[in-house]
Amino acid sequence: MVVEVIVFKFGGSVLDSDEHIKKAAERVKEAYSRGIGVVVVVSALRGVTDSLISTARKANPNITPEMLDEVISMGERTSARLFAAALKGVGLDAVVVDPDSSYWPIITDSNHLDANPLYDETKQLVEKQLKPLIDSGKIPVICGFIGKTLDGKITTLGRGGSDTTAVLLGSALKAKEVV
Repeated sequence: MVVEVIVFKFGGSVLDSDEHIKKAAERVKEAYSRGIGVVVVVSALRGVTDSLISTARKANPNITPEMLDEVISMGERTSARLFAAALKGVGLDAVVVDPDSSYWPIITDSNHLDANPLYDETKQLVEKQLKPLIDSGKIPVICGFIGKTLDGKITTLGRGGSDTTAVLLGSALKAKEVV
């Protein structure tokens, strides 16, 4: 059972090169090696969200907010996989946690493109699904910025949503620190 947890949030400016991603993975490894439970929240790589929005709106100027949420969530999904690969590269047991994962904890209302987290529902899922991963020594790499409604639809939390994800998880986990 892990006593202390730290939530690391890495934004697009940190995830802008393989060198920076490796350096961030080493930072996580250093904390983990001190016996601290670690959760990682990632944003999309720099510029990816804006590019996805632009391309989607050019492809269909009338794209629905629900479909746009689906499209722009792909930036964080890609980042989570890249970061998990980097963590595995430094010898850590990383697990990608995205909305399709059975471990997914972030539940929101249905306000597409600017959803609000539902704290009680999220906290319950963190306790039930995420905490056991951490306690078993695994490092969850969670897509920031993304949520899911109670009926399973993808939402996004608006600009700065990855920070919201990190703080929300920090609170639900009673984390020592959100970095």
